[in-house]
Amino acid sequence: METVDQIFRLKNEGKTHENISKVLHISSNTVGRYLNPGRRERARAHRRENWARVTIDGESKWVHIKKRPYPEYCELCEMKKKRYDWHHWNNEHIEWGLWLCKTCHKFAEVLEQGLLEKYLSLKEDVIKVTIIASY
Repeated sequence: METVDQIFRLKNEGKTHENISKVLHISSNTVGRYLNPGRRERARAHRRENWARVTIDGESKWVHIKKRPYPEYCELCEMKKKRYDWHHWNNEHIEWGLWLCKTCHKFAEVLEQGLLEKYLSLKEDVIKVTIIASY
């Protein structure tokens, strides 16, 4: 008899997840995955919509917030991707944020670190030096 069939048979006999896991020598989480297959996705959706990991004073922690609905497209480049990150810019108002794809999230972080200005300045310097060197 397959594990799945055994799990459902034992559940129908009134056994708990813990009892089933002991009888079949599998984890209680495995029993739960078979008995409630949508549980994992619902848990992911709950975390995605209600929690954010933030770094404050070098310490990373999870905080409970209410984010805007998860989109079908990146809010910056409007490309459809498999997943999006919540990008916030104010640790006192983490709910102020955007759903961004990985590429746009990195870009936003670079902008906020002031690296764009440095890049543009270096680019101008290289062009000037190249023009002067060519004469």
